[in-house]
Amino acid sequence: MTYLTKEQVNRKYKDKHIEIYKFYDYANQCQMYEVLKVHRKPLSVWVENTTLGQDVGTEMEYCR
Repeated sequence: MTYLTKEQVNRKYKDKHIEIYKFYDYANQCQMYEVLKVHRKPLSVWVENTTLGQDVGTEMEYCR
């Protein structure tokens, strides 16, 4: 399992729809993310529980 910070997810998964698991890492005092699934093709229909990689950690997370 690979856990990424918000900045790493934003950079690595930009313009890709992803499903993530978010949790708080008390040792590092920051939010961490595990990417569960990546949808590489543009989605023509709205898929539940996906967000764009650049929206992770912002107000737009799960909004578009």
